[in-house]
Amino acid sequence: MFVMGIAGGTGSGKTTFTTTLINRFKDDITVIHHDNYYNILDHLTFEERCLVNYDHPDSFDTKLMIEDIKKLKNGEMKILDIATPMFERTLINAALQQTRGRKRHAAELLGWGRNTLTRKLKELGMDSAEDDVEEEIES
Repeated sequence: MFVMGIAGGTGSGKTTFTTTLINRFKDDITVIHHDNYYNILDHLTFEERCLVNYDHPDSFDTKLMIEDIKKLKNGEMKILDIATPMFERTLINAALQQTRGRKRHAAELLGWGRNTLTRKLKELGMDSAEDDVEEEIES
């Protein structure tokens, strides 16, 4: 296994270069995005999470990413059992931030129904007792 890191600022060509590699090597390459390793910020309120600079290097759990790459290199199994919930949590937080906490709209962004989002929030321990006032009005 060969591991290569591609880094650079916004608009520097990382995606273009990565796409070129994928097109060249097809099934012989796997891409692991650093964006899949945002720190879990469930301890912060929604308003506090909206203030986080997600472009700052401290926003990422780079240590976990390196651990996962080492596990892959060592042939460890079932890495997705741990990574998938973390990735889902990151996507859900991003969708809720984008929609200012409106769960119905966040579910639409994720391509899910409202019930699926509600179930995922419970499974991931992200559900809150308080529902959005705006959603109650919309219902």
